[in-house]
Amino acid sequence: MLAQIAACYLLYISHVSLAERGKVLMVAAVGATLLAYLRDLLQNKGIKIEQEIIMMPIEFDMIVFEENESLVAYCPELDISSCGNTVEQAKTMLKTAVRLFIEEADKMGTLVDILEEANYKKDESGKWLPPRLVATELVSL
Repeated sequence: MLAQIAACYLLYISHVSLAERGKVLMVAAVGATLLAYLRDLLQNKGIKIEQEIIMMPIEFDMIVFEENESLVAYCPELDISSCGNTVEQAKTMLKTAVRLFIEEADKMGTLVDILEEANYKKDESGKWLPPRLVATELVSL
């Protein structure tokens, strides 16, 4: 939960300057409780929220490797990748790519089919759990 608050607080910080210039803010959060916390935080600062999105919590594996001059972060479960100049930038860009993919698949009504095809399983609380990587290694033939 602390990591989610930190991530959403970073979202808050990154959008404050836009809101202070009269632009309207969209808030995305994992879970209604966190969204309510952000709503109160922003409204107390006088920032108008136009759209609120409750994101589905999802886990995925991330593999980072070098490709030419870039670092590539790859999610094998969803077959999504992104890149950056540093490991942290590549990881951040992959998180953004996965979030956008999930949001668009949900809007299109195909998210459950995609997750089931990728062997995600829903637990008793409704959270989607990914298939787990068991081992990775460099192999020569």
